[in-house]
Amino acid sequence: MARRLSYITVEGVHDVAFIGRLLKDANFKAVQLKANLDPTFATRLVPTAFPFEDDLKRRMPVPSFWQNESHAIALHSANTDTQLASRAVASVQTMDVALETVGFILDADHQESPAQRYKKLEANLAAEFEKNSIPPSFSLPAAAGQIHPGLPRCGAYIMPDNSTQGTLEDLLLDAAGIHYADLTAHAENYLKQINRSALTQKDLEEINKPAGEKKAQIAVVGSILKPGKSIQVSIEDNRWLDGPAKTSQHIGELRLFLQQLLNEPAI
Repeated sequence: MARRLSYITVEGVHDVAFIGRLLKDANFKAVQLKANLDPTFATRLVPTAFPFEDDLKRRMPVPSFWQNESHAIALHSANTDTQLASRAVASVQTMDVALETVGFILDADHQESPAQRYKKLEANLAAEFEKNSIPPSFSLPAAAGQIHPGLPRCGAYIMPDNSTQGTLEDLLLDAAGIHYADLTAHAENYLKQINRSALTQKDLEEINKPAGEKKAQIAVVGSILKPGKSIQVSIEDNRWLDGPAKTSQHIGELRLFLQQLLNEPAI
């Protein structure tokens, strides 16, 4: 039996790890070997030549693949918010198959509201279709968090809740407050006690960004749980999304969106 095929573009590797963990808990398995990958994805989404676009330092843009017996899902990191539309349009065009789902997971951590970010995504997608001289192969619904019912189903979720500014870190802090409350509080106090006058503006460049403090707090928690490892490894291996964390407000809303988008009630 042919699997249903879904494709979701996210902004970064942490988002891939987070969504992947939700899929894992819904009995999807991460695919490591190409030989085990659904053949449609294997022949269309896995680059065959290195270096990609002649850039020796560029990571090969291979999605993270999750599948069960009836459904294969590709989670593709765009690396930046500006590449969400271009990566999705290029990938869907490359596949040239009947996808069940095309989805987008992004955040609103800058000056733009979630509604403004959604409008920009719509405009960027329209521009990509026009640039490639192809008719739109999927359609976004009227607003973030909704699902366009066509084939493919299509929707975009803007973290943390489609209406307020925030990022994935807001969802992780919700989860950390349940499973790692003491550690999270100590991480917050640690950041408050740092003598920032001893650091240069260049040193503080990242933490001074809109979501910088939250990213730093999550990184401190992750460094205790998985010393020397990336936060995505901690998301995969530790208790961030265990038990009641999955029913917290923001995470619960994202899960409901994914359930409806992917037609997977177990997420």
